[in-house]
Amino acid sequence: MQWCDLQGGDRIHHFEYGEGRIDYSGPSWILITWDDPSLPYKHHPSGLAQFLTRIEATPT
Repeated sequence: MQWCDLQGGDRIHHFEYGEGRIDYSGPSWILITWDDPSLPYKHHPSGLAQFLTRIEATPT
């Protein structure tokens, strides 16, 4: 996956960080809110997209 494949609100999974939500995805960085409260709200280089998997949102 590339940064341009991601949109705000997409649910994703990372092999190390777990699940989270995309807040913004741009050519330089991706902003993700992770589900694990011990992980801060972080900016990540857009290259991180290659390690993300899109997942289905859990119905509420």
